[in-house]
Parts: sequence; structure tokens; C-alpha cells
Amino acid sequence: MFAIARGSGDKARAGLILNLACTLLLCCAGVLMVIGLLFARPILVLFGASPEALPDGILIKAVNDDGNGNNESLLPDAPSNMVTAVTELIQKNYPNARIIEIEQEKGMIEVDIIHENQSKEVLLSTNYEWISTSWDVYVLPVKVTDAIKASQYSGYVVDDAEYFETPAGNYYWIELEQGEKEVKVKINEDGQFI
Repeated sequence: MFAIARGSGDKARAGLILNLACTLLLCCAGVLMVIGLLFARPILVLFGASPEALPDGILIKAVNDDGNGNNESLLPDAPSNMVTAVTELIQKNYPNARIIEIEQEKGMIEVDIIHENQSKEVLLSTNYEWISTSWDVYVLPVKVTDAIKASQYSGYVVDDAEYFETPAGNYYWIELEQGEKEVKVKINEDGQFI
């Protein structure tokens, strides 16, 4: 209709049609947004979301990887003993942490969490003994960067860095690059190579 009015030279009518179309579009968008916000929970449940996961959007998933790709029931109906034990351990050691995923693989339990606004990976033994906690680091402490500069890797550039907490002590795992060369080093918080 806009094109017809514009083509016939009736600019006033074309402007009115365009304004009406834009107003109608914004009103429809607003109504759909309000309906979406009011009925989001029932709509998500209708499409298969678990009501337990909806309050804060956290999905706890236990995965037992047997290595042969035959994992028939990755999500049990009731929480397994592993999920319960891991959840209690995480809540005790990482207060207010959100569990993103629990995965058992290669004789260890990997737990991905969000703790203090940081994505972390917690490794446990199958006996629920803590092995390590690690997370990505984007800025290294001065002691660590000075240690790299004073070492045989002074010409290398940091490509990737993670911080590890372990029972034996904490350290930075750093991937360094120089051209095609790549090396991985461990440096403790005091700037000493391990």
C-alpha cells in the first residue's frame, strides 16, 4: 500500500501508511515480549525443560563415559550417589558455586562450576578426593612474568595460561610460543619453575 501511494504521488498518504505500519510493528513486538515474559516458564516446560532447572537456569548433568559410545542413560531419573556426593563436596568447598556439568571419564570425575564469576574445572578421584581445581588466567602476576623473562624462554609469548590449585601446591600452567616452537611450563606463585 505504501508503494502504491508513493507511486501515485500521494506523499501524505504514503507517510501515514508508513507511520501506521511502524506503530503496528512496535505494538505487536511489545505485546509478544510481554506474553513471552509472563508465560516463559510454562512455555519452556511445554517444550521439555525440567521444572527443577528453571529457577536459576542451572542444569546438572551426570555423564558416565564408558569409552565405547554406548551410553544409553546419560541423565538418570533420580540423582545418582555420585551427583549427590559431588554436589555436597562442591557446596562445602566452593560456597555459592553453580554446577554446570558433572562428567566421569578416565577414572576421574570432572566438575565444571561457576564460582566467584569464574568458570572453573574441579577434578576428583572416583572416591571423591580432590585432585585439582583449575581456571583460565588472562593476566599473570609480575613474579611469574619476570621469571619467564629471566629464563631461557625470554623471547617466547604467552599463548595460554591456567591456574591450578592442588593438594601439593598451586601453580600456573603456561603455554609459550615462539614462531613454530611451543613449550608448556609450570611456574609456582613465587615465580619458580616446577
